[in-house]
Amino acid sequence: LAGGQQQTPPTVNLVVGWNLVPAIDITGTKKAGDDLNTTAAQYLANITFSRIYGYDTINNVFTPVVSTTSLKVGSGYWVYVTTAGVLVP
Repeated sequence: LAGGQQQTPPTVNLVVGWNLVPAIDITGTKKAGDDLNTTAAQYLANITFSRIYGYDTINNVFTPVVSTTSLKVGSGYWVYVTTAGVLVP
């Protein structure tokens, strides 16, 4: 019997200030552009933040993201972190 390899979840170290945070699907079942089916607040639950922005490449503008918005797999979000920490998706 083989037990397989242990894998640790990905982590993202965040510093105080603006951080570009990826929306990572750890299940491996979603493709780029799919909803993570979790809100921004849930995804960033262990991080202290004050603002989140996405970037609209078609209109060339930053768009505010509210805490209740579902994040998109493969997208990056600018998050203003007020206390350094480690994000574990």
